[in-house]
Amino acid sequence: MKKGQQSSSKTKTNKKPGRWEDPNYVQIKSNMLSFTATIDNIRQKLESRNDVKTLLSKTPFWPLIEAYMQKRLTKVECMKSNYDIVRLIKDYDTKTRKFKFNDGHSEMKSQDVAEIFGLPDRGNKLPSTTSSTRPNLHFVKKYFSGYKKITKTTIDKCLNLALEDETEEGPMDVTRLIILQLFMTNLFCNSGCTLAWTYTTTIDTLEEMGKYNWAQGVLDYMYFGLEQAKKNKKDKKKQPSVSGCLVLILYWLCQRSNLITPIPGREKMTPGAVKWSLQELSAKLHHLKNNQIKVKSTKVQEEEDAAEEVNEEHDDAAQEENEEEDDAAEEVDEEHDDVAEEENEEEDDENQEHEVHQHHHLQDDIQTEIPEFKSLRKLLDQSQNTRRMIYSLPKST
Repeated sequence: MKKGQQSSSKTKTNKKPGRWEDPNYVQIKSNMLSFTATIDNIRQKLESRNDVKTLLSKTPFWPLIEAYMQKRLTKVECMKSNYDIVRLIKDYDTKTRKFKFNDGHSEMKSQDVAEIFGLPDRGNKLPSTTSSTRPNLHFVKKYFSGYKKITKTTIDKCLNLALEDETEEGPMDVTRLIILQLFMTNLFCNSGCTLAWTYTTTIDTLEEMGKYNWAQGVLDYMYFGLEQAKKNKKDKKKQPSVSGCLVLILYWLCQRSNLITPIPGREKMTPGAVKWSLQELSAKLHHLKNNQIKVKSTKVQEEEDAAEEVNEEHDDAAQEENEEEDDAAEEVDEEHDDVAEEENEEEDDENQEHEVHQHHHLQDDIQTEIPEFKSLRKLLDQSQNTRRMIYSLPKST
């Protein structure tokens, strides 16, 4: 055998196993960067589409979509590590739906999802997607009549068509397709890389979208994916995949632990996902084992939430008390102003009355003085007449 051949054989023998040969590797379908790519591809067209942005702003998903559009969820912030998620879900108990860490068991709740993604935590439960059939909707017939399944590629093609639609239906179609892509790549992704037809019915109108508790729906689907992954036996020829928005676990860890601090300048931004760097979290987790991670237990979190609620109530009560004191002070000031105004008005009335009285006296004086003036005038006139008569007499010689 030639030397080159021996070297080649030796190289193949010593080749390190890739991630697909790693028995501990599990494929995570949730990918926030995939939706970033979708937004980037249509960003230029969306900038001039105020009609679409107006409709999107009225949907329950706007806080999350807006974060993508404002480039607050990019590769720098939200590139996840599948290995981080895999190691965390190993300590997930499907019976209690809790994660085990250093300081006890912690449970993710719908409120956490609402804070992380800005989704509403109220409304009806989402319909089941286990048995999904194609709905008889105009939107579905218009864009998916030639497809058996909804896939990411299909949505991208339909989205490009909808953006060219200048009819009245165009803006709403674009809105629906953007949301479906968000479902497909992040919120409701599954191991089959398809999206259940049922979701098209839940977003058919703005009114329909507002009916559901999306935070709870995303959380339930993630739990469903984890439970299915635990039940399924591993196939030696194919690595298992886990459905659901598993990236939530990483953001939840950021929120509930002190492993990392928020990105400077984003401490108060919403939704919560924009505050954290998953790459920074991954670097921190690299030096820790699961039993070294301290996460606030559900009990501690509930106590802190209760304390925060009490503080908010106290703040509200204090604010109401301050407002009442301000109102009372303002009322007293108004009373003082009213009294002062009444006094000024009384003084003005007295002055006016005095002026009238003086005027009347003047009138009386005039009335009294006028007859006397007339008599005097008469005497003067008589005197002048007498003088004229005297001057008119002839002079004596």
